[in-house]
Amino acid sequence: MGLEEKRVIKKLQEEVLPRYHDELAALAGREIPVTVAWESFSEDLRAMKFFENQGLKYMVSAVKAVCKDDIGREAVNKGLKEIKFVNLDDPAGCGVTFAGGVVLVKGSWAKAGYPQEGDIRKAIENGL
Repeated sequence: MGLEEKRVIKKLQEEVLPRYHDELAALAGREIPVTVAWESFSEDLRAMKFFENQGLKYMVSAVKAVCKDDIGREAVNKGLKEIKFVNLDDPAGCGVTFAGGVVLVKGSWAKAGYPQEGDIRKAIENGL
């Protein structure tokens, strides 16, 4: 991992992710751990640069859509335990799953392969 990649990851970890974490907590009424497999991004600067807009923002939008009413907020509060993100080299493996209270988003952000907001919302709704 080069210097630029280290800087971008540090900014994502210390500045960007906390903002989205706080927004998710406000939507759910409690903290939801967000885990990013940073090592999967370590050599992929392009993926790092797209991750915020097509990963974190899509997740917040999806959770916001699910939490549009008291029923959705309560379901998310009780059933959504953790959110995980992994970057893949091959877009063919991209997708979103929700099992055991964990949303797993697999994307290939450098190669325009990632779940859309609607895909994430549907996975959450179907899992709750």
